Amino acid sequence: KRGLLSLDDELSKFFPENPYKGITVYHLLTHTSGLPDFVQTANCDEGRNSGLPEHVRTQLKELAKYPNLFEPGTKVMYANINMIICALAIENITGLSYSQYMNENVFKPLGMNDAHIDNIDLQLEQRAKGYVKDGEQIVEADRCLAWMMGAGDIVGTVDDVYCLNLAIKHKKLLKPETWEEILTPAPIGTFGMGCRINDWHGKKRIIHNGGCVGFRTLHIQLPEEDFDIIFLSNAGWGDARDDISEAIFKEYYGDSAKVWTDSAA
Repeated sequence: KRGLLSLDDELSKFFPENPYKGITVYHLLTHTSGLPDFVQTANCDEGRNSGLPEHVRTQLKELAKYPNLFEPGTKVMYANINMIICALAIENITGLSYSQYMNENVFKPLGMNDAHIDNIDLQLEQRAKGYVKDGEQIVEADRCLAWMMGAGDIVGTVDDVYCLNLAIKHKKLLKPETWEEILTPAPIGTFGMGCRINDWHGKKRIIHNGGCVGFRTLHIQLPEEDFDIIFLSNAGWGDARDDISEAIFKEYYGDSAKVWTDSAA
């Protein structure tokens, strides 16, 4: 919107911590970068447990020890590292913290009044706790999601997700041609920029799910049908999202088509 970067810009232009060559903004947003993920680094658990985003930049130095998994643009592999680097790049380009930027340029303009970027000190009334299974017991999960900076650290409500849903549907914040690029799958795979676009029971579907320790989410939009599913769960084990979305579809449309098997993870 402000012309500070383009999809064809390589990371080295605005992200000097990046040790890899030939990776563009487009590769990050479509998960075609081939970057290895933080789970490979020795201090990944330390960064996760601390809840401190500054550990992310430290881990990037560790990440440089690992080669690209494939040549950028040749394969698709969903990896949180792609979105994390986008969040860090926002800080490098704007001089603002990722939290401040999102609040001023996304949350407030879209009316996402209860949305926050998580941090270790964030205190919210009625905040849902995440739960995981420890053997046969159900226990509370770690609270802070800040270690997933840019890739799963937003705390909000169904209403906030619905505001985002309306932004996608009515092409808010960005130019129509930019939204067209976002919602066009890359030449390989089904990823657009930050979401998948594919066919579901003969209907165009925009979809993204999420999951981390203690939580599961799903967001489906059928843009040609004005039909949306928003699913937020604080049970971090198992996965009934596909079955639930199929049941909702069948209840609404009376469709007895086969159960969806194309994973959105």
